[in-house]
Amino acid sequence: MERNKGFTLLELAIVFATVAVVAGAVAPSFVKSVYIDAARKSALEVSQIQEAARSFYVKNKSWPADISAMQEQGYLDSGWGARNPFGNAYFLLPQGALLLVKTQVPKDMTGMMAGILPMASASGMEVVSAVTVPGADAETLPAGALIPWPGV
Repeated sequence: MERNKGFTLLELAIVFATVAVVAGAVAPSFVKSVYIDAARKSALEVSQIQEAARSFYVKNKSWPADISAMQEQGYLDSGWGARNPFGNAYFLLPQGALLLVKTQVPKDMTGMMAGILPMASASGMEVVSAVTVPGADAETLPAGALIPWPGV
């Protein structure tokens, strides 16, 4: 008996079922790693915003009103959309000697970001990190200080 050179419907069903099982097992960990990378990039962008804001403060003796003010004066790339990898905007909130940089990320990434950023807190989907006026750091902890921190 001669056999056709194709696959039977049963063989194709087995292959597709196997591919679906493998994809279902791999996809969640892949998505999680993509989220972790995006949260790290968000933390890096917050740090860059903070450093640009400190440079802005040194020159202008005041915090910038918003990110576009720093872009207009060349402290940040004018072509950057000022959104984190999750698509949410960054906001500046001047509060005296502090400048707060705020953004939203998925709730399961806020703890990780708050652990990376200096003077940061997380609540719900929001991460807020503070930067001080240049020269006001004497009131903060010295470099290298170790502090126990319960977190993720």
